[in-house]
Amino acid sequence: MILALLTRLDHLLAGLVHALLARADLWLAILAGMILLRLLRPWPRLYAIATLPATFMHELLHAGVGGLLMAQPYSFSLWPQAQGKSWRLGEVRFRHLRFYNALPVALAPTLICPPLLYLVYRHHVDPQTHTAWLAAQAALLCYLAIATLPSRQDWRVGLRQGWPLLALLLAAGWAYYELRR
Repeated sequence: MILALLTRLDHLLAGLVHALLARADLWLAILAGMILLRLLRPWPRLYAIATLPATFMHELLHAGVGGLLMAQPYSFSLWPQAQGKSWRLGEVRFRHLRFYNALPVALAPTLICPPLLYLVYRHHVDPQTHTAWLAAQAALLCYLAIATLPSRQDWRVGLRQGWPLLALLLAAGWAYYELRR
């Protein structure tokens, strides 16, 4: 069983390395975009404008999952606001955030963006594309990658209110693992 698992992992990693090397130009463009955005952090207003598409996707995913899980989103803001030494780029407020929906709502971008990133890469990236189109694809993938990252507030809300769900999921995973042995 362990040998089969290691073989599958080896095939998965080989496929990943092949995908990365096959489109090295795209990955370098994405990395360059993320580095450029990171260099804008000392200028919060400029950074907020440059990352507005990622902020919009991030907050929209919070609101969408919150609506589906009956957390009742009632406020949606993309207006950057200074909070001491840091800045809040966007915010969604909820009326009914409870232990059963707080964790999925708080981590929605982290759970949803990676599959979206994969789907966009897999189905919309053309190896024979024009340089301008490659740059647009790299920008979209870069914004999806940035939108994936949870903020401190996401972790704080998700773990403060959602720890019972997390404990239940971990216990269920452990029980499943033990029963399969």
